[in-house]
Amino acid sequence: MALDDTDRRRFYLAALLSLIALPALWFASRDDPVPGPNIATAGVDVGSQTANAETKAETPITVKSTIGQSNLPTLDTILDRDPIFLDGPTPQRGGITKIAVPTTDGFDSIFAQATFRGTVPDVRTCLAKNIEPDQIVTVINLDNLRSTTCLTLLAPPTQQADLVLHTNNFVELADLTDAPISVQVRLSR
Repeated sequence: MALDDTDRRRFYLAALLSLIALPALWFASRDDPVPGPNIATAGVDVGSQTANAETKAETPITVKSTIGQSNLPTLDTILDRDPIFLDGPTPQRGGITKIAVPTTDGFDSIFAQATFRGTVPDVRTCLAKNIEPDQIVTVINLDNLRSTTCLTLLAPPTQQADLVLHTNNFVELADLTDAPISVQVRLSR
């Protein structure tokens, strides 16, 4: 928003008045005789306001010091307590505790790095290191959970990647510019 000369003068005048007025108000109110909040504002009865300063000075004030004292329990009191059991079934004496183990999904899985090559013999085959040949595997991209299947072939000893897919098969998992990608290889049992 462009300002014309009149608006610019108004803006500078308002800024100048603010710079002068705010410090003047602060200076005028700092010696205000009105005291700050007293104990009565916190809900405590202060009693009679008519007492004079001489009677207040004659009343002794006793303060109990709690410096160095701790309300925390000591080690002896902690060790003497009985254990606290939460709600639930009571343990069987002398029995073996059963540990809940999730069931297997029927697949062995391997985490690997996958890439592509157009010279893989067939579209639905893949060259895999450390996986027996002639197994049908499901390859899942860990970034987007897309999956594809392929038949494993023995990888040549010079192969660097864990899994090499045909280019058309790799496109089902990710863009070619994303290679190599992290995958989960599920072997059927």
